[in-house]
Amino acid sequence: MSSADLRKPTFSSPGCESSLVGRDDELSLAGRSLAALADGRGGILWIEGEPGIGKSALAAEVERRATTIGVDILRGSGDALLQPFPLRLMAACLGVPGRGEQATGPDATALSEIAELLGGRQPRADVADPVLAAAERMLDLIDRRCARGPVLLTVENLQWADHFSLQVWNRLAYAVDQVPLLLVGVLRPGPSRPAVERLRATALGLGGVLVRPGPLSDRAAVQFAAQVIGAAPGPRLRVELARAAGNPRYLNELLRALAEAGLIAARDGVAEFDGAAGVTPGSLTAAIGRRLDFLDPQTLDALRTAALLGTEFDAGQAAVAAGLPVLLLAHAMAQAKAAGIVVAGGERMAFRHELVQQVLVEQFAPPARRVQRARIAQLLAQGGAGVEAVAAQLMADSAVPGALAGLDEPAGPSGLVGPAGPRRPAGLDDWAVDWLAGLPLYALYAALEVSAELLTRAVRPLEPGTLRWDALAGRLAQVLLLLGQDDDLIEFASVAAGLTGDPVLAAQLRLTVVRAAGRNGRPGFAVDMARQALAQPDLPLRLRARLEAWQSVAHTVAGESPEGREAAHRALTEARTSQDPLAVAYAHHATALCATTAEGIGHIDEALSMLGSDAESTDIRVLFTHDRLIRLAQLGRIPEYEAALPAALMLAERVGTPRATSLFGAAAQVAFRRGDWDATRRHLKNVDPAYLSAPGGFHLHGLGAIEALHRADRTRATAHLAAVEAVIGPGLKTAVPRAVYIFEARALLAEAEGEPARALALLATWLDTPPGLRRDERLDEAPTLVRLALAEGEPDVARQALEMIEAAARAEPLILRLTAARFCRAQIKDDVAELTAIAEIYQTQGWPLHAGAAWEETAVRLARVGEVVPARGTLTRAVRTYADLGAEWDVRRADGRLRALGVRRGPRSAHSREKTGWGALTASEAHIARLVGAGWSNPDIAAELSLSLRTVQTHVSNILAKLQLHSRLDVVRAIAGTDAAGAEPPVRVSRLDLPI
Repeated sequence: MSSADLRKPTFSSPGCESSLVGRDDELSLAGRSLAALADGRGGILWIEGEPGIGKSALAAEVERRATTIGVDILRGSGDALLQPFPLRLMAACLGVPGRGEQATGPDATALSEIAELLGGRQPRADVADPVLAAAERMLDLIDRRCARGPVLLTVENLQWADHFSLQVWNRLAYAVDQVPLLLVGVLRPGPSRPAVERLRATALGLGGVLVRPGPLSDRAAVQFAAQVIGAAPGPRLRVELARAAGNPRYLNELLRALAEAGLIAARDGVAEFDGAAGVTPGSLTAAIGRRLDFLDPQTLDALRTAALLGTEFDAGQAAVAAGLPVLLLAHAMAQAKAAGIVVAGGERMAFRHELVQQVLVEQFAPPARRVQRARIAQLLAQGGAGVEAVAAQLMADSAVPGALAGLDEPAGPSGLVGPAGPRRPAGLDDWAVDWLAGLPLYALYAALEVSAELLTRAVRPLEPGTLRWDALAGRLAQVLLLLGQDDDLIEFASVAAGLTGDPVLAAQLRLTVVRAAGRNGRPGFAVDMARQALAQPDLPLRLRARLEAWQSVAHTVAGESPEGREAAHRALTEARTSQDPLAVAYAHHATALCATTAEGIGHIDEALSMLGSDAESTDIRVLFTHDRLIRLAQLGRIPEYEAALPAALMLAERVGTPRATSLFGAAAQVAFRRGDWDATRRHLKNVDPAYLSAPGGFHLHGLGAIEALHRADRTRATAHLAAVEAVIGPGLKTAVPRAVYIFEARALLAEAEGEPARALALLATWLDTPPGLRRDERLDEAPTLVRLALAEGEPDVARQALEMIEAAARAEPLILRLTAARFCRAQIKDDVAELTAIAEIYQTQGWPLHAGAAWEETAVRLARVGEVVPARGTLTRAVRTYADLGAEWDVRRADGRLRALGVRRGPRSAHSREKTGWGALTASEAHIARLVGAGWSNPDIAAELSLSLRTVQTHVSNILAKLQLHSRLDVVRAIAGTDAAGAEPPVRVSRLDLPI
């Protein structure tokens, strides 16, 4: 081959066609998901694979095809540098405006509100946690966009997503069965992040489609190369291509490097490698580095600085960081854009490929990179950049585990007041400490995990007791309290309180410890810490009152009722004298815990009336609202409870606070006792998993297990109980806080497994519980305990249980306590007439499971004395009550007990409610189905019916399951078809009839 016959081939970046060579199977999977989306059905595409394998190209093709059918496209990409900052990924997907930008379009108002929440720009009177509140508004916004038409939401680099964006993605994954939303997650394998692994399991468990592009075959690699270089690769070039191992990105870079080095020549449509084997660049990084060498020095320096800002960056911030006028930076970026290194989109710019950004970052030696980041952070702070931009530089390259590797479990402040450990980062520079101390407190709430980390680094090297240390230590304690990192807070604030020379700050720090220890199951420690704080002289009266109030709460939780009442009385007197609204509210809360259920309602109402509009008040308002709901149900004031519940759940979503999830727990408890087990599951589904794993919320797994066991769903029950063991271990003592439902669930499982003696032993632990809240929480176990004790020949245990429930009823004669006491005594006395009366009371009060149990006990005693016919009729009534609930286990137990006594039901004696079709819908679901059929969005339905968005979403999921439909569009078609046929609509109910 003569040199005259050779020519350098035309080299082009891989286009859509070449990038998708060999991807027919993957495109087929994606095509089916798009077809379903066009038909109104959502779904999940989970695309994973090694870097450069073609994941992004596949996602881009899905977006291109979606655009052709009118789908609304939302997209964003995770960034390792921004991983510590909550909701930044979802904000990018939705186009939330940055500082100085204005939102436009139909969603401008919602986007601006989200930007305010995430930017920490100003405090909000109705928001406790701005991040959680912003997440709820994002979910609302996406739901509204889905109501306008199908939506495709693509997230690349999901492995680098911030924790809260993963939570939003998870919530959306549960909604794709009811809205036209296709979620596309793109990620590479790597070090496992628990949150990402859980999200993957959820996505695939919900029917998500897994797409895993593998290496291109040799034939596909040759075809790819031919399209890129415009000529068919010859034999020697094919050998070189094998070095890329079928990875499209490496193939492209390899071909580019060979072409630029003049090592590929073409003749007669065939491109051949023209060099010695092995001279091909062995390092892709080196190849990329050579691509940057032609840039002028100023442009290259500007790109290196911009690379430190992340894969995406703000042009104005890049100019500040580079120390260049905006016009000069614009000129440099124009050159970089022309070279295909960056892409621009308004004020935001991005590196075309993350590998380019990585190479630029690595051109700084680690020590120089840290110095450069510190300089950039200071320049950005001086230029008025937001907390996120400055903190990102201060957090980057941190030695703290979790700083960049994921904040699923943020590093705690161990050793804050001692020498820095070898794995802890150095403290912040003086300017950064002053910047952090000068920020408005509400600005820290927009990124609590990051704020905790920066405050930790700022506090450690300072001399304890100095003014700067005091200011930052107080802020850190408050941030940890809001984060719910109780162990870390207790460890830090307990020591810090003894180091500060400011007695007021010391008392404030101890107050945070009292609250954290109380909710963390350590009431005794909380009492001791409160005593230390109250022993300090010259405490401001408002602070003394607050301490007394929370000390009272700790006493009461620990079962020390007299001490709790005394402390509550002192707190209320001092709070009223101080005229501090928050102290008065705390004192009323403490008094309510010591008072009877009826009296407590009045104190809670007083407490609610005293709360202001600050973040602390808003958070506490949720706690008081939770307590009020529980008490209304205990008093049997169900109409008031049902009227208050929707507003409470809407409050939980609006204010955004981890405590708000307890409201869903309260709703689940009441729904179970009142026999609405679908609502129980619905509300439990809305409880944050983090709350279920905490000492204050794990008991709700017990409730979920009880509901599942009554429905004979042992698999689901076992999963709930396994989750409990993950929190507290296999052993369960009576001293474990919030053990309500756990003993009952384990006992029910033991009985279902044919071990009634073990069930009795588990329930009998109640008899050893000291007086106080923990004993009262388990009062509902008494009738079952008596039944098992009598069956196992333990009459003394039954009588002891009767004495305890009667003492509780005398102390506070609530209708349900009085009835439970009567139920226990009637079982012991074998009083058939009394058992019949008790069943009627339970039925009237709306506790159907207990009514069924009373009918069952009546039937057993009738059968024992030979009254077969009345026993059969009473058994039938019990079974029908159980069947209406779906309590299959109870039906089996009742049938088994009576069969042993010679009594059998007739084959048609029990009816079962419809499980599918329009007749299976509850009144609430039926009405919501009509609104869905009329084209209403979930947010609009929530507003119309005064429900929370989560409640509506779960209703719609239930509707689709019961009607055996696939999408909201199917509901529209079903109702439209009925109306067109002139038939009576399947549902037509008044809003006033909804028992929601």
